[in-house]
Amino acid sequence: MKIEIRELIKDYESYRALENINLTFDEGIHGLLGPNGAGKTTLIRILSTLLPKTSGEVYYDSIRVENKEEIRKIIGYLPQEFSFYPNFTVYETLDYFASLSNIRLNRREILDRLEMVHLQDLWKVKTKALSGGMKRRLGIAVAIVGDPEVLIVDEPTAGLDPEERIRVRNMLSEFGKTKTVLLSTHIVEDIALSCKSLSILNKGKVIYNGTVKDVIKNADGYVWNLTADVEEFHQFMDKYNVISSIIDEDKISLRILSKEKPSLNAINISPTLEDAYMKLIKEV
Repeated sequence: MKIEIRELIKDYESYRALENINLTFDEGIHGLLGPNGAGKTTLIRILSTLLPKTSGEVYYDSIRVENKEEIRKIIGYLPQEFSFYPNFTVYETLDYFASLSNIRLNRREILDRLEMVHLQDLWKVKTKALSGGMKRRLGIAVAIVGDPEVLIVDEPTAGLDPEERIRVRNMLSEFGKTKTVLLSTHIVEDIALSCKSLSILNKGKVIYNGTVKDVIKNADGYVWNLTADVEEFHQFMDKYNVISSIIDEDKISLRILSKEKPSLNAINISPTLEDAYMKLIKEV
């Protein structure tokens, strides 16, 4: 399944949320990264048929996004915020949402889908007793209940502990082996560990579209590590883009983004995706 976005624009009265977006997604996991207000959720909602576009074209293969009935047959969508009936069990919840989509599943099929998200042992548990990570996994089960060709997820690991984040990432990676997955997030680590391609949005525009490896190369030579005392620390904070600072007794280890060497004791180090992302955002 190929998704093609051509010259997409979305306006809210006098505010332009998306401007001339041109992107193509096919099989695998594709990341949408950007700060809050970048336009990620607006783009996701248009692709999910929940929000009309102002102009431009969006196709799922040859199906226009305006054909909501056909599009909704082939996509699964997990929004950032969602809820379940608290007194429904995990089994009843999945069965209920399948019925809403006119999908008839027998008991074995429901348990199989719960097994895909590692909730098969909790099928009798009420949703109000689930942890945040368990609810997120149940949300993924609801999104894929119809075995969609495309899975769209908005901030799927937000608020989860490290163990649950790994579980969710692994589930999305498994699904992305044969399907198209769009992962919208502001968590850089999720992109670095999961996605084969990356699109970075800022202020409604695409400022990068390509591989994770290539965007990291863009920051080669710009990342420095150095040690400073407290007085120097404030000077560096005022003058440079400090990515991180770690206090060790009376010294502070700094990670700085700079085209020029910031001090004599600074050492040039290999960039991460977070470094490259911050470089692009600051340039814009």
